[in-house]
Amino acid sequence: MNWPSPKDFSDAVRKPAAAFTDPDLAAGDTVVGLDARPLPRRGDAAEVFQVCAEDDRSWAVKCFTRPVRGLADRYARLREAIDPTALPFAVRFEFLPEGVRVGGHSWPVLKMDWVEGLLLHQAAGQHAGNPAVSSRPSMRLAFCTACPAAPFIRLSIADVTSSIGARVFATGVAEMRTTLR
Repeated sequence: MNWPSPKDFSDAVRKPAAAFTDPDLAAGDTVVGLDARPLPRRGDAAEVFQVCAEDDRSWAVKCFTRPVRGLADRYARLREAIDPTALPFAVRFEFLPEGVRVGGHSWPVLKMDWVEGLLLHQAAGQHAGNPAVSSRPSMRLAFCTACPAAPFIRLSIADVTSSIGARVFATGVAEMRTTLR
């Protein structure tokens, strides 16, 4: 079975009550652009939509556009590894294996608290004039700017995709590799 396309997800989340299985998301409103269509943030394997509730809560809903092996296990392990009381900046999330209905089938989503902030390329751009960030370590500075506690945690699961196609893989505090598509 083929996974839904970005357009399929966009069409579905226009009507949250019909699309989402989670009660919070189903009762919310999907943020739309000037053309009244949902406003996705596109990534390599997902579309992320913002859903807002009447009580001012807001979620990022990551809809996967292709199969990702071990997805449920990945988020279960993350949930076990991250203690939100010890890392107050950590974003709450919940993996919903059948979180969105599209085309008569249910598909997984990741429900996260919506967080306002800079994209990776924006954080890097703020430091572009600084000679200390003119080489590959600049991505480390950009990541640490985006996540100030990064130097203090030993978590090797960061996979950040910015809108310019830069990926950062944190393989621990000591090393960070970047690849550009």
